[in-house]
Amino acid sequence: MKIKRFIYGICSCLVLASLFAGCSGNIDVNEEKETLYLSADVEEIIADGKTAVTFTVLYGTEDVTSQASVKCVSGNAEVSGNSFVADAIGTYVFRAFYDDVVSEDVEVVAKSRFQRRVCVMEFTGTWCAQCPAGATTLNFLISRTYKDQAFALAFHNDDPFALPVETELHTMFGCGSYPAYVTDMRDAGLLNDGGCSESIEKSLYESETHCSVSVSCSYDRSSGKVNVTSGIFSEKDASYRLAAYVIEDKVKGEQAQADGTVDKDYVHRHVVRQMLSASVKGDDMGRIAAGTEKTSSYSFAADKGWNMDNVSVAVLAVDEEGHVNNMAICSADGGKMEYGYIK
Repeated sequence: MKIKRFIYGICSCLVLASLFAGCSGNIDVNEEKETLYLSADVEEIIADGKTAVTFTVLYGTEDVTSQASVKCVSGNAEVSGNSFVADAIGTYVFRAFYDDVVSEDVEVVAKSRFQRRVCVMEFTGTWCAQCPAGATTLNFLISRTYKDQAFALAFHNDDPFALPVETELHTMFGCGSYPAYVTDMRDAGLLNDGGCSESIEKSLYESETHCSVSVSCSYDRSSGKVNVTSGIFSEKDASYRLAAYVIEDKVKGEQAQADGTVDKDYVHRHVVRQMLSASVKGDDMGRIAAGTEKTSSYSFAADKGWNMDNVSVAVLAVDEEGHVNNMAICSADGGKMEYGYIK
C-alpha cells in the first residue's frame, strides 16, 4: 500500500508539473501584444497644399514612426512618410500599421485656405427713430471689432432710399421690427439686442468656408457706365448663385431721432442703391468643381445723383443652402478685391 501511494504521489507531481509547464508555455506564446498609438501634432491644417500635419507612431513606449506605415483611410489622399498636406477641405481619417498591429483612427480637419468675409444686411428706414442706434452698433462692429472681416449692406424701407428688394428680404427672413440684421442670409435678429456680434462670430469661426469671391470694376466717366467682373473659386464640388448690389456710402438725408426730432443732415451708411443680379437669391452659376473658378459679369449706369467716390459693388456667393458662403466688395471706380487667402 505504501509503494502504491508513493507511485501515485510521483505520478500526481509529474502531472501537475506537466500542466504547470504547459500553462507557463501558453502565457509566453500568447502574451498580450503592445498597443500601437498614432498621434498628430495638430488637429487642424489649412487646405493649401503646403501646411502639413506630422504623425508619431508609438509601439507601447517605443517610437516606431520610421518603421510604421501611416495611411489615410477616408479617401485616396496620400501620406508622405509621416506627414500629410491637404489640397481640399474636409475631415481626413488616418490609421497606423506596424507589423500585424493596427492603431486606432485619428482625424485631422483641413480647413479653407480662404479668409471669410461676412455679409451683414441692415434693415432700416429714415422714419425709424431707433435705427440710428442700430446703425451705430453695426458701424462699430464692422469698423472696429470685425474690420476687414464683416461688411454691411443697408436696405431701406418706405423712404427715399427704399428698393423693392428690401421688402422681399425682410419678409424672407422674418425680421419683424426695425432696425434688424441678417448675417450671411442665415441668422436674423434686431440690431439693438446684441445678437449681431454673436452671429458674425458664428460665420467666422463655426460655419464652413468653402469658396472665395473676387470682384473688379471699371468706370467710364464719359458714359457713366460701370463694368463689373466677379469670380468664384470653390474648394469643393458645389453649386452657387451670385447676388450683386451697388452700394453708396455716406449719403446725407433726413433721419428720425430717438428724442422725437428729425436730423435733416444725417449721414446714412452703406445704402443699397441697386440690385444687379436677377433676384435676391442670386444668379445661378451652376456646379463648380473643386479647385476651379467660374466668372460672371455685370454692368450698370451710374446715377447722376450718386457720389461715385463713395459707390462700391458687393458680390455675394450664395451656397446650396441659400447662405452667403463668402463675399467681395470694391470701389465702383476702378476698385478690385482679390480672393482672400489666409495669411
